[in-house]
Amino acid sequence: KRQIYNRFLLCIRMPTFLRILCIHGFCVILRSEIVIALMDRVAREKKVIGQMIALYCHKHHSTHGDEVCPDCLALLDYARQRLDRCPKGVHKSSCRKCEIHCYAPIYRHKIREVMCYVGPRMIFIHPWSALRHLWNER
Repeated sequence: KRQIYNRFLLCIRMPTFLRILCIHGFCVILRSEIVIALMDRVAREKKVIGQMIALYCHKHHSTHGDEVCPDCLALLDYARQRLDRCPKGVHKSSCRKCEIHCYAPIYRHKIREVMCYVGPRMIFIHPWSALRHLWNER
């Protein structure tokens, strides 16, 4: 509660043309009519892994819309759980560069299979996510 209060005070003290409000890992830049949401790294990786698993599931398991098969849903839940429990927290690098392997071998194989299929296609389907990922990888 104290952190949220301090961040709220930071928002109030900013000039009126640019105010930043950070709550629960989301920083929102408030301008006159534009609201831009900037997520922290873990939240952004959760979103991207959700996009990747959904694309893989749609192609390989013939699901549509927001539907994901039970196997892919289990993989997505596991990946999100691993991101929540990452020992490096917000200072994490990409999982590929990490020296701590926190995925169980069976899930590591499944997530590699998903990433090998979806990775090259992300630039065409979700270009901003792909570009941000490439930028963070360097």
